Amino acid sequence: MEVLHILVFDEAHWGIAKESNSNRFFQRLSQQVTELVNNGKKPSLIILLVSATIKVLTRAMNEFQENERHRVNWRDLRLSQTATIRQRFAAPNYTGIMKLVVYNDVHSNLISKKNLVDRSSFVVEEYLSTLHYWKATVYDGNTQNDEWKTNGSWQLLKYLLTDDTNKEKIHGLFTAADYAPAGNHTALIRLQQIKDVTSLYEGIMKLFNEIRQIPGEADFRPFELIQLNNDCIWDELSDKARRHPSLQKVRNKCVIKHLHSLPCLILVVDKLGIGERLSSNCMAYDIRARYKGDPNNMDGQESTFVQDVGRCAGHSKPKALVLMAFSSTNNVDNPQMKDIIFPRVHGLMTKKNNLTIDHPENGAGVFSELKLFMIILEAEPQIGKTGAIMALLDILYSEHTKQSKSISPVSPPATTTSYNPSDLQTWTKKYCDILNKDYDINVNIEQLKNVFNSDNNFQRYHEMLKDLPEKTDLSENIFTSLEGVINGSSQKTPCKIIDCGCGLNGIFHTLLERLEDISHAIRVIGIDLHSDICKQVDFGNSTVMFQAIVGDMASNDEVVINNDPYDAVIYSLSLFENDISRHVEWTSQRLRTNGRLIIADVQRRFPADFEENVKKAGFRRHSKFQTKSFTIWVFTKKTEVSLQPSVCLNQY
Repeated sequence: MEVLHILVFDEAHWGIAKESNSNRFFQRLSQQVTELVNNGKKPSLIILLVSATIKVLTRAMNEFQENERHRVNWRDLRLSQTATIRQRFAAPNYTGIMKLVVYNDVHSNLISKKNLVDRSSFVVEEYLSTLHYWKATVYDGNTQNDEWKTNGSWQLLKYLLTDDTNKEKIHGLFTAADYAPAGNHTALIRLQQIKDVTSLYEGIMKLFNEIRQIPGEADFRPFELIQLNNDCIWDELSDKARRHPSLQKVRNKCVIKHLHSLPCLILVVDKLGIGERLSSNCMAYDIRARYKGDPNNMDGQESTFVQDVGRCAGHSKPKALVLMAFSSTNNVDNPQMKDIIFPRVHGLMTKKNNLTIDHPENGAGVFSELKLFMIILEAEPQIGKTGAIMALLDILYSEHTKQSKSISPVSPPATTTSYNPSDLQTWTKKYCDILNKDYDINVNIEQLKNVFNSDNNFQRYHEMLKDLPEKTDLSENIFTSLEGVINGSSQKTPCKIIDCGCGLNGIFHTLLERLEDISHAIRVIGIDLHSDICKQVDFGNSTVMFQAIVGDMASNDEVVINNDPYDAVIYSLSLFENDISRHVEWTSQRLRTNGRLIIADVQRRFPADFEENVKKAGFRRHSKFQTKSFTIWVFTKKTEVSLQPSVCLNQY
């Protein structure tokens, strides 16, 4: 039987010295390939090398430079001058390293320190000094000296504190029992020694305690302070942070990316681990104590720098501020990322790009020996290399099974389910019958809630909805009807959406899947009768935020719903009542003018007078989508009306 062997070598720049385990593995592989060729056999082998800093493999790179069958440079493709190529490989919401903002600290006392250890100590002292000046300004009324605001450290701290030094505002912001549900930022400081991290950590905690001694400030906690040299982030979090809904599910499994909803200052000595991501709300990264030199002649290695600051890159991430301190700008007035050059590419190469004695290509070089079987994927940090690998494997598997005559195509295992096709209709009719009894609607809702909370009915029902053949089309059409609302919202405030009867497969999940198509923050409030909807909070990020409300969809009890006008209200397969007048009225009260009401259900539920009655309630038709079985009505709110017409659906 013919077998295709695929070897994926991710982070291919790492651990490849001549005497490394990975190089020894490739040496053995090269020997086996040579034996097969000598015996007249053709190896069925693909070796995929993946890295954001692959240039260390100089010989292989040079040999593959013009051969796109062996080398793929994703950045070149997505920035191609050819429109069709650029569109095909585009990543419109990707923030790459070149988009990060460089802040050059020209403080003479810092630049004069040639030793990185001395630089690190200076950075620690400056942070503590800046914080003490901030405290004196806010709590001691010392407004005579504001030079501290020119410190490099304040450029980072202002994302965690505030430029406003009004004591009353500070009290309201930083003594609240819980952190704000959104709008919080993370910042990271990379120092040179563990003792520096300890010193800065202890100094900040001491300052916090001093402020807590001030009358009325006992609960002062502006942000979380985390030392990454500890094993468990959860152990370092305050009770204020642990109560945050986004952490309830992960708890002691918490890693950096889970901190996306919290204000955090992270202190670290080593760069983050390979593949580890900074949270999506990271706004500043201080590496003044780790790199030095002129912008076009930096000390250190390009690969280390790219892997380091590359943690700030990613899809739908902000253009983070990267704090550096160049020895001199050498005629570069305002250095940008494109101006920063490291003559030394990698630790296995010299400044003149010669190979060191430990370089795997110094000598015969197994990478060159295996070049016929290699594909190099050169891609930027956090752009989605793993997803590209999985897609490639899927394509190779599909193509290989089609072309190989000696392999019978493998069919995927049949999905097992305990539900018949008619089960979804049966269950939906059952829930409709409960809500359309002659009793008081509140009694009916309470009965439906009891049904949902017994025998895992809620979970089983949403499993069936998730497997609905037309669910993808339905979700895509609802997303399409929201695009105008999302893109038309102010960049200064999140687009606000209420998903009524969100269940476990609501618009929130569709938005997460379409992050590349979303340009700014969206806040989704999901309402349903079962507390399981709260488990979805963990999956949010700084772009798409989710807040769960367990209760009736048209309840007026929830204060959080009654604040600002909303941009859209969605009812997707969630209106079990025949008379939906109360929902239309409730929606009208909460939508802004021109906000959208979206109702999706099976086609036969919409009577002939449905559109006309919704119009009488102060809406106008925007659009209408249809799939094989479903109709999606989209209305925009026109005016406030005193008329309250009856709006009904047909019996399910």
